[in-house]
Amino acid sequence: MQAFGALLETGIGLATSEFGIGIPVAANGVDNLQAGLRELWTGQYVQTYTSQAIQWSSEELGASPSTAYNIGQVGNAAIGVGGTFGAGVFNDAEAGSWALNGLQRLLRGTAAGNTTIPEAFAKELQGGGSWLMTSEQFRDFAAGRAMIGRTGGQFMTSAARMNLLIEETGGDPVLLGQKLGVPWQPGTQLIRMDVSNPLLFNPRLPSASMAGANSFFVPGGSTIGGVPEIVTDQLPWQEVWATPITSIKQEELQ
Repeated sequence: MQAFGALLETGIGLATSEFGIGIPVAANGVDNLQAGLRELWTGQYVQTYTSQAIQWSSEELGASPSTAYNIGQVGNAAIGVGGTFGAGVFNDAEAGSWALNGLQRLLRGTAAGNTTIPEAFAKELQGGGSWLMTSEQFRDFAAGRAMIGRTGGQFMTSAARMNLLIEETGGDPVLLGQKLGVPWQPGTQLIRMDVSNPLLFNPRLPSASMAGANSFFVPGGSTIGGVPEIVTDQLPWQEVWATPITSIKQEELQ
């Protein structure tokens, strides 16, 4: 989708270059195209050079890493969408609404308390977010759904932190539950859920009033086992992938 959109943006930019706005739109389209093609090749999210440059400038001006990241995403989107609007291309109300909603979501994520997330953890989250659910929860609340996660806020940690947790516990559901504050029983089949860009979906610190907060919840942005966590809005299924977790004990029984 990013590569297709980039081709469209590049074409629009070249077609409207006579109006003085086409050249930067076309350049941004090329940037999005290279990022989209690299993403298709690697299967991992690739940030555009435009977004990286805006993010770096924002951090230099004092923005926190997560806020700077979102500013970079907003800036990258604004160049393409703003130029397209300026050229009079988005005459279709549905297309215009889609573009504006996307920008509003990014802006909401920038302004929704990201500065309260510790900077070191915010940088970890730039490499991806991750959470666990049981196979039953996956079947009931994820499989075949357009939007993934709790409507009141999806709890997650960073992908890097989840890697360490699984390595330290051997994938044992009881030990993982002790770290994450969930009373999973021996033999529970867990599914790992990953998202490449949690900072795009209104990240914030969790509170006890959220539906996912159980009796083990502790305030302050960490689980009862000391694992840093955030919550985000629901995520489109295209942005999420699932991986079954097999513990060392399960492997020995097979």
